[in-house]
Amino acid sequence: MMDTKLAVHRTIIAVDTDRFGDPRRTNQDQVAVRCGLHRSLRRAFARAGIRWRHCDCFDRGDGAILIVKETVSKTKLVELLPNALAAELLSHNSAHREEQQIRLRMAIHAGEIIYDEHGVTAAAVNFTCRLLEASELKHQLRNSSGELTLIVSEWIREEVVRHGDSDRLSAYRQVPVVVKETDTTGWMLADVPADRNARGRAAPSKWWHGIRRPRIWAPLTGCFVLVVAAAVWYAFPHDRPFIPVPHEIACKPPLPQERDENIKLEVNNLVEATYRPCLDHRDNVRS
Repeated sequence: MMDTKLAVHRTIIAVDTDRFGDPRRTNQDQVAVRCGLHRSLRRAFARAGIRWRHCDCFDRGDGAILIVKETVSKTKLVELLPNALAAELLSHNSAHREEQQIRLRMAIHAGEIIYDEHGVTAAAVNFTCRLLEASELKHQLRNSSGELTLIVSEWIREEVVRHGDSDRLSAYRQVPVVVKETDTTGWMLADVPADRNARGRAAPSKWWHGIRRPRIWAPLTGCFVLVVAAAVWYAFPHDRPFIPVPHEIACKPPLPQERDENIKLEVNNLVEATYRPCLDHRDNVRS
């Protein structure tokens, strides 16, 4: 019977670099843009108080698709992450020349997705990518001075944005999304401000946050620590009291006096064992 992949609920974030294929960008410029994009994403997650290991990042050449675990608060992803990412982009752009600068479109949706051996797929992923291609979103970014424009789905707007910051809610504008087979509406936030001193705990980005740590590492680490501790303990016997054990008692060499007494006793036992039968026989004959 064919094995069916089970769908799981995730938050889906898609980002795309504006004018990535601009003829002014050389291959080295595109490499710098891609490196800057992924670095900015990692740092933005840390700035928003979200661990990078809770996210699966799939490279899309001039952008990325992020699949975030259901345990991560969508409020953080909608209210904190865009501002944190805008701040990281601003920092990157201030340190690079124009051809290596990054301006992004960002889309957020949530739904059921399916993992397979090649990555991830689902109608919800396709829908998020269609939001990213909305003409109003592209037009807004190209005619603004900001680093980031955001669009969210109707579901995110109703379930997350509407219950959050009222000032932020009023800043969203409904825009049509007509791309390929998709004909719907989204909610756009133009010119996302940088950071706003995000309310999440601002943790510095750590390189090991992206490492997938198998659960077996914890017990293995514990065993390794115990072995090292035991080796150190037994390497310094003068630092611990001598506690004799049966093996040590059996192998302990006797003192000279004890050795002589043991030899005499063994000789007497041997003589007695040799001559005792003869003495017994003589006594029997005499009797």
